[in-house]
Formats: sequence, C-alpha cells, structure tokens
Amino acid sequence: MAEKIDAEINKNLQEIENIKMQTEKTQKKIEAIQEEHGTNLEMDAEAQRLKQLKKNHQTEYENKKKEVAALEKQAKNKQKAERFQVKEQSSTKL
Repeated sequence: MAEKIDAEINKNLQEIENIKMQTEKTQKKIEAIQEEHGTNLEMDAEAQRLKQLKKNHQTEYENKKKEVAALEKQAKNKQKAERFQVKEQSSTKL
C-alpha cells in the first residue's frame, strides 16, 4: 500500500513540475506578444487567452500540491498505523 502511495506522490510531483514549466512557457509567450504587438486588439485577445491559460495552470499546480500533501499525510498515517499494529502484536506475545 505504501508503495502505491509513494508512486502516486511521485506521479503528482512530476505533474507539478510539468505544470510549472507550462506556466513559465505561457508567461514567456504573454511577454513576447506584449513586446511585439503592444496593444493591438487581436493580440490583446490572445494575451487574455494566455493569461487565462496561465491562471488555469496555476490553479492546477496548487491543486496538485494539495493532493501530494494529502497523499503524504495518508502515507504517514499508514506508517503510524503499521507501527502501532506491530507494537500491539509484540505486546500481546509477551
């Protein structure tokens, strides 16, 4: 069970890193469009779309961080329960 949780944590951490890179890439596109085109209406629409995309990436990033934290807590609780169970079994053998 712990291995499954660890695998899930690692998967989410990789997704977090990917989202972070997408956010940075989107920000660079926004900056490039603004530098190249200034306040052109069509480019403003593209900039707004990219800003929304960046916001979506940031939200997804925060959600994944929370998911990882929850999985880490679950793994920690599982370990505590297993240690308690081992202690309980060893004390009943005495």
